[in-house]
Amino acid sequence: MSLTLLLLPGLHGGAKLLDRFVAALPDWIDPRIITYPNDRAISYDDILDGLVLPDKPFAVLAESYAGPLGIRIAAAQLPHLRALVLVATFARCPHPYFPPWTAALVRHWMFRIPMPLRQNLVRRLFLRDNGPPAELDEGWRELFLCDPEVLAARVREVVRVDVRNLIPDITAPTLYVQASPDVVVPARSMHEIQNSLRHMEVARFESAHPVLQRRPTKTAIAVAAFLERAMSAKPQA
Repeated sequence: MSLTLLLLPGLHGGAKLLDRFVAALPDWIDPRIITYPNDRAISYDDILDGLVLPDKPFAVLAESYAGPLGIRIAAAQLPHLRALVLVATFARCPHPYFPPWTAALVRHWMFRIPMPLRQNLVRRLFLRDNGPPAELDEGWRELFLCDPEVLAARVREVVRVDVRNLIPDITAPTLYVQASPDVVVPARSMHEIQNSLRHMEVARFESAHPVLQRRPTKTAIAVAAFLERAMSAKPQA
């Protein structure tokens, strides 16, 4: 048994933050991390247009920012797609008090924050379960290597996106990996997807938002077990 796993990262757009999760996956899963450029702004559409999907069995793991991408891929019902894994993510902006029109208010200067303040922001917002400060050096700097306009563009995409209408078209086995409690993407985002995708499984982990980084081994075991079940399941019509 062999399966290619396309990993679509979160807002950071890089590979390093996924290293420990990928290292914990079993050998029969062949990980392929898709990265986004940190020096130019590209849209969800641009990312999809640049994807080269395998012509053999594959699964998609979409983390946080990438959730709408995973939903769009799965909704296309591609013949080689075997499973979808959604990680701490959403089908529309996870915070309803930011309606789509507020995307125009997101400016690049908002992301020109001195590094010490950036580190403090990451620690307070993403690492709320008081993990080791050294974890700030495990790849979080990738988020701040992006040009401020790139980060602003990605946030605007999050505020504007809404792919809820595509969820009922997903027939592939689907797993949602939930961080609990997660203040970045609250549980209501998971419930919103689940309401339209009744066959979706949920794996919950006590963790701050970056659950793959904070619980790499546990989440890798859960994802691998799910993918193994998906590979042995009869394809859905």
